[in-house]
Amino acid sequence: TMHLSDLRLTELSPAVMSAIKSSKTLALEVADLSEKALADGMSKATDLLMYSDGKNLQSQLTTDEYKIVQQVVAKSGMPGEFAGMFKPWLVNMLLALSDCERQKVASGAAVLDMKIAEEAQKNKITVVGLESIEQQLSALGSVPEDQQLQMLKVGLKYADRADDMMETLVQMYLKRELGAAMPFQIALASQHGVSADAFEGFKTSLLVERNARMRDAAKSLLDKGEVFIAVGALHLPGQTGLVALFRDAGFTVTAVE
Repeated sequence: TMHLSDLRLTELSPAVMSAIKSSKTLALEVADLSEKALADGMSKATDLLMYSDGKNLQSQLTTDEYKIVQQVVAKSGMPGEFAGMFKPWLVNMLLALSDCERQKVASGAAVLDMKIAEEAQKNKITVVGLESIEQQLSALGSVPEDQQLQMLKVGLKYADRADDMMETLVQMYLKRELGAAMPFQIALASQHGVSADAFEGFKTSLLVERNARMRDAAKSLLDKGEVFIAVGALHLPGQTGLVALFRDAGFTVTAVE
């Protein structure tokens, strides 16, 4: 999936609809995608989201960079003066959300994962999660802070191009060029003197350790059969992607469309 509400993504194909309806279980990254569940999870992990050791984000950025951070935080519905309290990875996530997408979600549009969950619930299919919100936040927060900061600085360079960045990633998804997303981010970073090493912690935590955890959680469901699994597209490609991990575990993996 892509965690977006774009209609080009959320209009499910006949093949996908048929697969959902013929399943007994739907497995998403997390089972509950509601705002309340996210808020509850974040309230239990404030040390991952905010500085509590006397450090602050403002002192690590230039004046111009910090002004952009304040604007991004304010657009997200939080007071801009709180921006200095947030860890770099959290601001980077807010930065990646285009104004267009933010407005659509605020008006009630469902992201793709939620749309799939809604279809499962209509058909009385059990919805489960491969991990918890707390585990997701822990993975994001475990990226070394110096790498978080470098990635944020790159993101700030493209703050005024968020819609263009999002459209580029959507086009990659629609063309099934799933393996291009991460190299695209690294290429953009290199244009501003940030090496690929800045992404190592992100890849290890998000695309190696999380993938292995999701594979392990999925195994018992796959053993029972009739399960539909929907996770972010970034988790599929590569030697540590879920496709390779399932094949290594003895499963046959083929494309259905």
